Amino acid sequence: MNELMRTLIYLAVAGGLCAAAVITREPPPVTSEGLELQGEPFFPELAELADFTQVTDMEVWDFREESAEAVPFKVQLKDGVWVIPSKDGYPADAGDKLGKVAAALANLTRGSLRTDREADHESCGVVDPMADLSKPSTGRGRRITLKDASEKVLADIVVGQAIEGEEGKRFVRLPGEKRVWSVPLDLELSTTFNDWIET
Repeated sequence: MNELMRTLIYLAVAGGLCAAAVITREPPPVTSEGLELQGEPFFPELAELADFTQVTDMEVWDFREESAEAVPFKVQLKDGVWVIPSKDGYPADAGDKLGKVAAALANLTRGSLRTDREADHESCGVVDPMADLSKPSTGRGRRITLKDASEKVLADIVVGQAIEGEEGKRFVRLPGEKRVWSVPLDLELSTTFNDWIET
């Protein structure tokens, strides 16, 4: 067998193996139940509020990779005054800011279902920042929780990475669920103390 024939045989075998890999590769498992939820609001109870003054508590968790720790930021309505509990109850200018956050989450509906595999959470940036260190330290998102005066949770979501090539869209996931959705979300939310203090 000459060298040319041997090379052609190798190429044919390699091509066959590649084709078999493509044919047998499993697509990401997306359940019909998940597809049926597309277009549904994430937080119907929040959307049904007559106004957002009933939202009296917001907590935001970020993750610092350099120190491998989750970092909280919270504003709360206490005795009729917005305060920042972590800063000894320092007065906060939170009413309008919190209203904008509540409005953005109230209007948030499930867009395209991207995956329901936990293995994809890191690449989508939706790993819960509050998860223990057995979970990846990279790919952690920002978790936003809104509550009312009775501590009832009105919204709780992990916001992940901006989606490349899809302007204004981000990956999001509800804590405790594996499904990752793409949604249009334009939400500027600072957790810097000076941006919230009451001047």
